[in-house]
Amino acid sequence: MAKQEPDSDLFALIRARLPELADAQRSVARVFLDDPEWAMQAHVSDIAARAGVSDPTVGRFCRAVGYEGLREFKLQVAQQIARGSAALHRTVTAKDSVGKIVSKVLRSSADSLLDVERQLPLERIERAIAALVNTARVDCYGVGTTSGFIATDAQSRLVRMGLHAQAYTDANMQLFSAATLGPSDVVIAISHFGRMPFLLEAVAVAKERGAIVIGICEPGTPLADASDIALTFSLPPSVNVYVGSDACLAHLAIIDILIVGVTLRRGATSLGQLRRLQDILSPHGLEFFPTTKAKKRKN
Repeated sequence: MAKQEPDSDLFALIRARLPELADAQRSVARVFLDDPEWAMQAHVSDIAARAGVSDPTVGRFCRAVGYEGLREFKLQVAQQIARGSAALHRTVTAKDSVGKIVSKVLRSSADSLLDVERQLPLERIERAIAALVNTARVDCYGVGTTSGFIATDAQSRLVRMGLHAQAYTDANMQLFSAATLGPSDVVIAISHFGRMPFLLEAVAVAKERGAIVIGICEPGTPLADASDIALTFSLPPSVNVYVGSDACLAHLAIIDILIVGVTLRRGATSLGQLRRLQDILSPHGLEFFPTTKAKKRKN
C-alpha cells in the first residue's frame, strides 16, 4: 500500500485494505480505527496488548500500510485527527467535555515526556553534562519565541550554578558570540526543527573556533548533523501552533536534566553559589532554599 497523500482519508483507505491484511495486522488496524486518539498516544506494547499481538506485529502493520514505522504512522494519524476535529489539540475532539479536555491535554504532555525519555541517548547526555562542567563559558542560542525563551531560561539557570553564561536570540549577536568563542567554550543551540539558516551559520562559526556545540532539536535535521552532541527527539506535530506545548515542555525538561547533572557534578561549588545568591536575594523576598520560618509563613 502506497503512503497516503496529506488530503486523503487515512482511516477510509485502511478500512478498504482490511481484507488484504494478515489477521494479526488487521487486529492492529482495528485498534487505530476504533480508538485513534488513544492509539496515537499509546506505547507500542500497549497497542500490541490491546490488539492481542506481539510488539513487532505493530511495526509490520505500519509497513504494510506504507509507513517506515509506528512513529511515522502516528504522525499521519495525528494529522488525520486534526483535520477531522476542532484543530485545537491533536487528541481533543469537538464533543469532549471540559473534564475530558483537561485529562487529554495533560495526559498528552505526560506521555510526550515519557516518549522523550525513551528517545534520549544517555551517552550524549553524559557527554553534554561533562562538557558543561568543564567549560569556562556557555552561550545559549535560540530561534523564535519558544526557543528564544528556552535559551534565556537555560542561561539564567546556568548563571545560578556559577557558570559564565549568556543567551542570544538575535542573528547578528549569535554571530558575534560565535566569533569570540574558543576551544574551552560550549554552545547550547536550541531549535526544534533545526533548520534556521542564521542559527546554523553561527553554529558553523562556533565549531570553527573550536567550541563544543550541544544541539537540542529533532533528529535528522541540519542542526543535529552539525552538533558535536545532538540531544534529539521527535514528537507528533502540533495542530495549531508552529512549536506545540509538548515540544516546549520537552526542551525545558532536557535543560532541566542538564542543569541537575551539572549541579551534582560540580557539587559544593554550585551549591555554594546558590547559598551566596540566597544570602543576597532573600532580603528581597527571593529564596532558593526556603527557611523554616518561610515555610511556616506559607502554611
